[in-house]
Amino acid sequence: MLSIWSLFGPSRERQRLDRALRGHGLHPQLLSDAVKLTVLRLIGPRPDAAAIDEAAALVAYCLVGPEDFAGASGPEAASAQERRLALALEAPQGTDARLIMLCLRSGLAEASVAERFELEESP
Repeated sequence: MLSIWSLFGPSRERQRLDRALRGHGLHPQLLSDAVKLTVLRLIGPRPDAAAIDEAAALVAYCLVGPEDFAGASGPEAASAQERRLALALEAPQGTDARLIMLCLRSGLAEASVAERFELEESP
C-alpha cells in the first residue's frame, strides 16, 4: 500500500505523536494516518512536544477507555482526562471537544467513553 509516509517518511510531529500514543497505552498502528494527521491539524501548526503529548493522552483515553488508560498512564493521568472530558462537554468548541469528536466520529472510541456523548445524526 502506497502512502505519503512511504515516500517521505513521517514528520517529527507525527513521530512524537506515535511515541506519545504508545506511552499512553495505545499502539500507534491502531490509528489511521488520516486520524493522526487530523489530530496534528487540530492542535495547530508546529505543535510543541507538550501539546502533542496532551492530545495523545486524550485520544488514547478515548480509544482505550479509563481502566486501560489508568493502567498505562496512572490514575492521576486518568483523572486529568476525566476532567478534560467534562470540560469538553461544557465548551464544545474547544480543541479537546474536537479531538473527542474525532474519536467518536471515526468509530474508534471505547464504548464507555462513547456512551457519555450524544451524537446528533446528520441527515
